[in-house]
Amino acid sequence: MRIFLTVCLLLYCVFAKAQADTAPIQLAAGSAPDLTRLENEYDRLSGFIQKNSLHLLTSLQQKEEKIRCQLLSKDKAAATSLFSGYHAAYQQLEAQVNKPLSALPLHPLKDYLPGVDSMKTALRFLQEAQFPILAPASLQNTQDKLLQLQNQLQQANNISAFIQQRQQQLQQSLQVFQLEGKLMAYKKEGYYYRTQLEQYKDLLHNPDRLTTKVLSLVRDLPAFQTFFQRHSYLSTLFRMPGSSDEKTGQPIPGLQTRGEVDAAIAERLGPGASITTALTNNDVHSNPVAGGMQDAQGQLGKWKNKLSGSVGNSNAAQADFRPNPYHNKAFFQRILLGFDLQTQSSTAFVPALSTVGFSAGYLLNARSIVGVGAAYKLGWGQPFEHIAFSSQGMALRSFVDWRLKDSWWIAGGYEANYYNSFNRLSQLQSISAWQSSALVGLMKTYKAGKRSGNVQFLFDALYKQHIPQSQPVIFRMGYSFY
Repeated sequence: MRIFLTVCLLLYCVFAKAQADTAPIQLAAGSAPDLTRLENEYDRLSGFIQKNSLHLLTSLQQKEEKIRCQLLSKDKAAATSLFSGYHAAYQQLEAQVNKPLSALPLHPLKDYLPGVDSMKTALRFLQEAQFPILAPASLQNTQDKLLQLQNQLQQANNISAFIQQRQQQLQQSLQVFQLEGKLMAYKKEGYYYRTQLEQYKDLLHNPDRLTTKVLSLVRDLPAFQTFFQRHSYLSTLFRMPGSSDEKTGQPIPGLQTRGEVDAAIAERLGPGASITTALTNNDVHSNPVAGGMQDAQGQLGKWKNKLSGSVGNSNAAQADFRPNPYHNKAFFQRILLGFDLQTQSSTAFVPALSTVGFSAGYLLNARSIVGVGAAYKLGWGQPFEHIAFSSQGMALRSFVDWRLKDSWWIAGGYEANYYNSFNRLSQLQSISAWQSSALVGLMKTYKAGKRSGNVQFLFDALYKQHIPQSQPVIFRMGYSFY
C-alpha cells in the first residue's frame, strides 16, 4: 500500500509540473506594457549611433586625404603605399553601418550586454507564448528595433577597432617624415567616438521603468528560465546551468565545472571546504577556503586598481591631448544655471539696494564657461527706520569664467546697467540711460550640498563714468544649479 501511494504521489508531481510548464501564461488586465515608447527609444538610440558613425567615417576620410596630400610633397611612393585602398576600407564600414534588417544575424552584437540579452530573449519569449493582450506586430517591431540597435553597436565597435589600428599605421609612417602632429584632429575624433560609445552602452546597462516592467512579466516564470537556457545569447557562449542540450552552448575546453572544483577542494581540504561555502561563509576557522579567498580578493583589488590606472594613462597617452569631459554631452547638459546676490548700502542719492541676478552659462570645457544673465535691483529705502520697496534698476550681463587652479577662477564680463528707478518696463527702452561696466576679478567656488556655491570679488574699470558714481569693488555671492 505504501509503495502504491508513493508511486501515485510521484505521478501527480510529474503531471503537475508538466501542466505548469505547458499551461498558457495569464497576465492581469492592464498589466501589459505599451512597447511603443521602448520601440521609439531603441530607434532613437540606433539612429544616433548610425549618424555619428557615418559622420565620423566621412570626417576621417577627409582628414586622411589632407594628410595624403601633405605626404605626397615629401615622398610620393610612401604616400601611395600608406593610403592605398583606404577609401575601400571606409566604404566597407559604411556599408556595414547601413546594412538592412533582413541581412542581420540573430546575434549581431558580439559584446555581451546582460540587459540587452535579457530584453531580447524576453521579447522573443513573449512573442512565441502568444499573449492575447500583447500584439504580435508590436513585439516584432520592438525586436527589430533592438536588433538594429545591436547591429549599430557592433559596427561602432568595428569602427573603433579600425580607427585604432589605422591610427597606429599612420603614426608609425608619419613619424619618419615628422608629420605626426597632423594626426591630432584624427586622434581627438577617435577618442571622443569611443567615449560616446561607452556612454551608449552604459544607457543599456541601466534599464528604465518600462524595460523593468517587461522583464518582470517573465523573469520568475519557469518556462522563461528554460527558454533563456536555450535561446539567449549567453547560452550560445556557455552551457547554461541545468541545461543538458548540447546546442545551447559548449563548455570552454580545459575549463573545470563548478562541481569539479568543489570536489577537488573537498578532497584536499576536507568535507567542509567548497567554493559555495567560501562565498557564503567568511569564518576562517570553520571554512578553510575563506582565508585564501580573502587574500585573493585583496590581491585582485590591487591589480584592478593598478590596471585601471595604467589603462587611464594609456588612453591619455594615446589621445595625446587633454580630453574635454563635456565634448559628448548634449547642449542642455552643458548649461549651468545659477543666481547671485549683491548688496549696496544707501547713500544720499540712492536707497539701499539688493541686486538679484540669474545666469545661464555654457560649459565649453572643464576650465572655461561663457554665459549671459540678467539682474533686478530692489530698493529697500533707508534701513531700518524707513523701509520702502522700489524698483531701482536692471542689468544685462555677459561673462567669461576661466579656471585658474582647483576652485579658483578668473572671472570677467561686460554688463549694461540701468541705475534709475522705474515704474513701467517701457522706461527701460531708452538706450542712453543704460551705463556700461567692465568687470574683472577672482571667483572662489565651494560645495554647497549637492550643488556648488561661489564668492566673487570684482573690479569695475568703468565705475567713474557712472552717474551717480558707483562703487569700484563688487562683492557677490552665487549658487549654481548643476
